[in-house]
Amino acid sequence: MRRAGTGILAAVVGVVTLAAAACGTVHQPATPGAPGSIQPQPPAATASPLASRHNPCARSFPGIPVGRALASLYAGSLACDFAVPAGARRLAHAPDAGYGTLKQSAPPPGAQEVDLVRYWQVPGSPQGFLAWEKHHLPRALAASASGQGYGSRWGVVFERDDTYTLPPVPVHPSPHGQIESRTMTISAVSAGNGRADIEVAVSVDWIGPRPAAEAVPPAAHAVTIAVKPDMNLHTTPPAPVTVTDPAKVRRIVALLDGLPLSPPGVFSCPEDGGAMLILTFRAHPGAPALAVAEPDLEGCGWVSFTIAGKPQPSLGPNDGGISFAANVIRIAGLPWNLSKMLL
Repeated sequence: MRRAGTGILAAVVGVVTLAAAACGTVHQPATPGAPGSIQPQPPAATASPLASRHNPCARSFPGIPVGRALASLYAGSLACDFAVPAGARRLAHAPDAGYGTLKQSAPPPGAQEVDLVRYWQVPGSPQGFLAWEKHHLPRALAASASGQGYGSRWGVVFERDDTYTLPPVPVHPSPHGQIESRTMTISAVSAGNGRADIEVAVSVDWIGPRPAAEAVPPAAHAVTIAVKPDMNLHTTPPAPVTVTDPAKVRRIVALLDGLPLSPPGVFSCPEDGGAMLILTFRAHPGAPALAVAEPDLEGCGWVSFTIAGKPQPSLGPNDGGISFAANVIRIAGLPWNLSKMLL
């Protein structure tokens, strides 16, 4: 299986690399002497059999497992959306203009993302090009941010950038992973002589599938539900309740097993006073714990999970713990007001 997976990744990366020179829709004057008229030109075709099966400019790639290979295909697809103006020249490496700011830093170790970077030199000013590019990108790309970099002299702008995003790809139900974010950041600096150097940085992040072993053991037929209030409050929590109704236990287990893995990376979370729901799964009331889930009710809302005392990767999207806890309370039919437990 490892050999097959490696082969898929190598083939996909080969497709993206092969299509790199062809990606980017070229716009040029429709007729000589009409500088204001532009006409899209399709990228050059490739004869690769694999490229015909997995077109790097396609919008979706069904049947491919979520992971680096699929993220590479979506990165190649997004790179194809960049509109290349007439007179543009592809650069082999990052230019030195703008204090070398276009030399992109590497992603953090262990990041689940694919980055593609291309450099161009185009006629015109940085701000003029970015305004032109904004009107020639596909409508599906939503402008999400703009920025400026300043030189050593106060008030001198040497870099401008615009960021565009596509929505997450609903490739599979969330426990099986998903393509989480797709962004294109276009940065421009002056290259002098009426030209601008351009960096096109595409980034695609994914959340991998949840391991099959990370699930509540099938022997669990009872779940004890308890609340830990915010440590900054002087609140008495309700007494723990043990649910043994088979239908309710199955629904709570299914809810937990249906959560995706938390996205990788570093996050800035809201204030967290330690408030959480505590779910302890047992074979029957009073038996040893088979698994424990602790959804945070504050902060980023991740769900901590242990099986037989062994910590598992955290679960849930941002604020997943809060919504998950509310659903558990509703399924169990408890009259608890969780908001009173929060700061």
